[in-house]
Order: sequence, then C-alpha cells, then structure tokens
Amino acid sequence: MSVPENAIVINTYPNNPEKMDMLDRGVSSFKKLGLPIVVISGCDIDSHIVKNIDYLIINREKFVLPKQYMRWCNTMRNNNNDICCSYFHVAHKEVFSYNSNFNVTIARNMKLVFSFLKSIGVESAFYTEYDNIFHEPSFDVIRENLRLLNEASIKMACTWGTMETGQNMIFTCMFFTNVDFFLKHFELPTSTDGWYDLNNLIKYDLHRSYEESFYKSFEHVRDQTKNIIDEYRQWIYDDRFVTMNLSSRYDSMSWRLESNFNVYEDMWTKEINFVAYNMCSLSTPNKDIHVLVEENGVVRINKIMNDSHWWQFPVRNDSVVKVTLDGKYTKTIDVSDIESIRDNGFTQSDNI
Repeated sequence: MSVPENAIVINTYPNNPEKMDMLDRGVSSFKKLGLPIVVISGCDIDSHIVKNIDYLIINREKFVLPKQYMRWCNTMRNNNNDICCSYFHVAHKEVFSYNSNFNVTIARNMKLVFSFLKSIGVESAFYTEYDNIFHEPSFDVIRENLRLLNEASIKMACTWGTMETGQNMIFTCMFFTNVDFFLKHFELPTSTDGWYDLNNLIKYDLHRSYEESFYKSFEHVRDQTKNIIDEYRQWIYDDRFVTMNLSSRYDSMSWRLESNFNVYEDMWTKEINFVAYNMCSLSTPNKDIHVLVEENGVVRINKIMNDSHWWQFPVRNDSVVKVTLDGKYTKTIDVSDIESIRDNGFTQSDNI
C-alpha cells in the first residue's frame, strides 16, 4: 500500500446499536471523499463497517477519572470553585456537582492514533468524533484545509472559542492538523498519575474541561494555526454539510441520575441536603421523568419531574436515601459516609 499524504481519523466507542449506526453512517459518507479512513475504537466494530475502514486501532484501555478527581483539583486550588463540573442553582443555593470523566483515555487515544499516522508516513489528518456525519457538500472545505496544511506555514486548522465562563478553548470534536506538529505540541498527560501531578494541573488547567486543557497545549503556537470558526458555524447550522453531535451523554438517564440526583454538604453551613435537578439538553428524548425518593424507607418524593425543574430538602446525616428514575434507574446513597458525600460535590448558600 502506498503511503497516503492525508487521512481521516474517527474516534469512537460504539458500545450500543445506536452508536454503531452513527459510525456506519460516518464511515460510509467519508468513503466518498476518497481518503484513507483510520478509526480508533474502545471496542469491537461490526464487520461490515470494518470492510470500509483502511486502518483500525482498538484500544480497550479505559481510564476513568472519578468524581474524587475534581474534589482533589478544587482542594489543590484552595477551594476557589473554578472547576469543570455541573453547576446550577436551587432555592438560595449554588450546587457544584462533580462528575467523572474519560479525559485520560481521550488524551491517550489521540497520542496513540497520531503516533500511528506518523509511523505509516501520513503528513496531515482531519480528526473527528463518530457522532459527526459529514456530507458531500463539506468535502471541499476538508480538502482545502488539508491542502493548506501541506503547502503553507499553517500547521493546524481548528475552532478557537471561549467557554461561557470566558476561558479560551479549542473544539476537540473536529480539527485538521499536521501530524508532526500535533505530536510535537500535544503534551496533555496520557496516564492517570499524570493528571494527578500538581505541575500538570497548573500548567494545563486540568481542573477545567478537556477543550480548555487542549487549548493550553497549543496556545503558544497559535500563530501557526488557522481559526475555522466560520466553517464550524456553517456546519452547525446547516445539515446539508454536517449532521453534528448526534450523541450526548447528557441525554443518558444513568448520567442524569449519577450527576444531578445527589446528597451534598453545604461548604459553609455543613447542612446536608438532597438535591434533584432534571437537566435536559435539546436532544433529550425523555425530558419528563418519574422520580421516587425514599429516606430510610419513607417516601419523600413520588411524582413526575418536568424539564429543568429542581427539588431540595434536608436529610439526616445517618440516613440512607434511595433514588429511582422511571422505575428502573436506581441508586442508594449512604449519608453517614461523609467522605463519599463530599465526593459528590457541594452546595454553597447565596447569602453567606
């Protein structure tokens, strides 16, 4: 096989039929572009999809940074609450809800796939995630940006932006890059120990979102990049070019249960409260859910909860709280385990 100058990279973890179908659609569309397709996956892929892939990398390593990681980050940063977590208001309280994440795995897979591209001689690549389906009208933009990377001083074409909090970031769901340039400047840790390293925490803002940490790797070479924000906006708002973000973890009932139905300690008053918040995205299919909350076997809540509604009430510090959503998603919270409660996050009264 001759060495390809450019390639398409798809990062995926198709662990259910819906995600497998998204990958199938994406691969089938990219075949029309005529570039080699490299897929890196965390699990096996259906054989009929593999036939359309030029290179397949399966990395079953799954490194999870637990909720305790964000608690550690906040402690290391003197509890200034500048952390990436679910944040919302209930009554007169701010709620900071810690979440687990796969940032180590994402960084590890990026390093792995671009190292592979270098090993086979690929010069530049377009990287995307599996839930973005690119259609033929987008192909001219893809070809032009890959040509630019190979012929000009520009070595990365990506979308620079800012978070709602004002921090700079790079959208990591898609970008173009010269392979050598990426490997030279991408320095995010690829091990769990690396994410717990205080120097890395400070240097790469590991307490923030992955997109913000990714930005820190390339901030000093921004003059060698091109901002494709205009193309990105066009792709977001026009499905003729790209069908984007078909998968969202925020739509998962298990994620909503784990992240937004919890017991928290107030940072200042030390009051213990159960807090429920039905946070939904625009794509969430089942926005209204039935919620059953029991404390020591006594029913506290048993009714339908609407989109974006919240409830909160104090609970005993020696009680057991059981939460059930839609009759089948269940978890039990031992309130007496105060360290576990603190791992959930915390509340902060507005009037303190």
